[in-house]
Amino acid sequence: MIPDTTLYLVSAAIFLVSGAVFWAWTRRQPTELRKYCYPLVALVLLSAASSTLDAAGIGHLDIWAGSIELPNAVDDFIAYPVLVGFVGVLAGSSRRMLVVLVGAPVVMRTSFVVATLTEGTVSTVAGLVVVAGYLVVTAILFGPVWRTASQQNDRRRLLYWKARNLLVLLMGMLIVYSQLELLGLFDPFTGTVANQYIDLLLRIAFAGFLLSNVRSLS
Repeated sequence: MIPDTTLYLVSAAIFLVSGAVFWAWTRRQPTELRKYCYPLVALVLLSAASSTLDAAGIGHLDIWAGSIELPNAVDDFIAYPVLVGFVGVLAGSSRRMLVVLVGAPVVMRTSFVVATLTEGTVSTVAGLVVVAGYLVVTAILFGPVWRTASQQNDRRRLLYWKARNLLVLLMGMLIVYSQLELLGLFDPFTGTVANQYIDLLLRIAFAGFLLSNVRSLS
């Protein structure tokens, strides 16, 4: 069986190479559009760093009834709000709506940490908060945020529609993984593989999608 260290190093290498490619790709975009690309490129490079730290075993702590990998957690706490908030920016959402979109993933990731480190009723409730948060974010993106996006020009509205659908799909995969993990249905190896695979998809696929379509914002 492949050790976790190797899996983390492979992920780090993929993130690093992808980040370098995306950085070069960003530099080829019109200057006024690069501000949309840099945050997503930064997320990919951040994941390269966090995967490297995970491979080194730095920040792996046993707490209460579970354990936490701090580099991965910090990475998630930054990446999820940025990705969801970014979709809101594409729609032209108000600052108040952006606060909601950015805050929801923070609550969800915090709840997953609580569910992982506790047992019994507390863990169950925290796990359900994760699912509820996903449903709320999805409803907002398909409801009020879509109505705002509908007021944008055709190219930007279509870009939001595609980005929203991609994000909801990838987040849905993440939610399924989180619930299976909380139910203890993964062995350590399978859990690590699934987690790294979804992390790669969520960050690299979304960044690649934006860079392919960013000229729609011009």
